[in-house]
Amino acid sequence: MKAIIQFLFSKFGFKVTRTNSTRGLWDARPEFLGLYENIRENTLVKIDRCFMIYQLALLTKKLPGAVAELGVYKGGTAKLIAELFKDTSRLIYLFDTFSGLPGAEFQDSSDDRAVFKDIGISYVKKYLESYPNIIFKPGVFPNTTKGLEQESFCFVYLDGDLYESTRDGLEFFYSRLVSGGMIVIDDYGSRYWPGVKKAVDEFSEKSGVATIITANVQCALFKIF
Repeated sequence: MKAIIQFLFSKFGFKVTRTNSTRGLWDARPEFLGLYENIRENTLVKIDRCFMIYQLALLTKKLPGAVAELGVYKGGTAKLIAELFKDTSRLIYLFDTFSGLPGAEFQDSSDDRAVFKDIGISYVKKYLESYPNIIFKPGVFPNTTKGLEQESFCFVYLDGDLYESTRDGLEFFYSRLVSGGMIVIDDYGSRYWPGVKKAVDEFSEKSGVATIITANVQCALFKIF
């Protein structure tokens, strides 16, 4: 069939070639592609969203404040972020239960991967052991923020999947963003995790902060004052 199609199109001077669905603006950024290849087996976040994390995190690199990720799983995006800040003294806080999604409704799933229970903290610590500026905060958020009430943040990545996690993350981190800082949120508009959009939209309406769509099922909130 392929040969027939190629033959028919060749009669009109056309050539049939296979396209690469992963091509994008990131093709002009070999430094990003190198990082992505290094983490792709340890993240569920697609390349377009990782590229936005990369670009937006770079924008905050010269700002004061710590860095944080809520929802770590295998540590892929955490490693991407850590690479960007490794030549700084910036602390990177990683918040996760490291034992699956919180909430009784997820605890009886027959597939541990579906609720992220297949990866524990020992695996992630080993994966990220070359980054001494990483601080692990295991447990249910926001209980794990105790002691960080006075901390400020320049970049935060929220990938909590659930309404409660996203809501609590926005409420804790946005007020502690430095001017020019930002929060990137995964799964915004995802049909699998509808609670994320609900939490972001509610926070945006309540606080008057605009939601910027950065990629498919991803958005960001900026602090410009």
